[in-house]
Amino acid sequence: MRNPSTHAQAEAIPEKRTGRPRAYPAYMWVVFEAAVSIWGSARNVEAQFADPRVWRFIRHTAKRLFPNEPPEWLPETPMRRCHYLYARRYLADPEILKRRQEIFTTHAVALVHSIGLLEPHGPGSLTHPDLARMVHGDGKAIEPLFKGKRDETRVDRRTGQIVPVKCDPDASNHVEGDGEEVYGTKFLIVSARSTEHRVARHALRPLLGPRRRGWGRA
Repeated sequence: MRNPSTHAQAEAIPEKRTGRPRAYPAYMWVVFEAAVSIWGSARNVEAQFADPRVWRFIRHTAKRLFPNEPPEWLPETPMRRCHYLYARRYLADPEILKRRQEIFTTHAVALVHSIGLLEPHGPGSLTHPDLARMVHGDGKAIEPLFKGKRDETRVDRRTGQIVPVKCDPDASNHVEGDGEEVYGTKFLIVSARSTEHRVARHALRPLLGPRRRGWGRA
């Protein structure tokens, strides 16, 4: 919720000009969608948000972010799956999605520069690259949300009509690095990494408990 990219993406969603006002600000649509990737499904996110402690924390965070903007505050009733399904008509719109991806990329690059990575005049060269001026990419086949495959159909029990099943049109069979074939949607994940990736032993020790044999190597 504190990520500037979240609120910049929310600004790309058109405001509602007629009818009943939205129950939740558009930035919560982006937050809910991000939470789906954490908890696996919209139903699980609804269950997590229904916890009074979680929703109270979210509401307090919103007030701290917008102390003088009550329209951006959140109601006492937690956001539910039905609100997210309504938001999907905007979040999945190709034009809005394209704009959100552009915003995310811009903010991601700004974040990288803010922590001193990918500096144009930093150390290293093409033949001797420095870790702080490199991007690392890795392909990953993500399990699709729907189990159906393209061109599959089913019979509607209520109408008797043959209708297409829900599917991810970008999903297909992929071969992973170990030779195993998987069905999913292929993503390329690109990230920048810092050389400051090691944590001092004395900082880790309270978290790991009593020292055990082999702990130093771990």
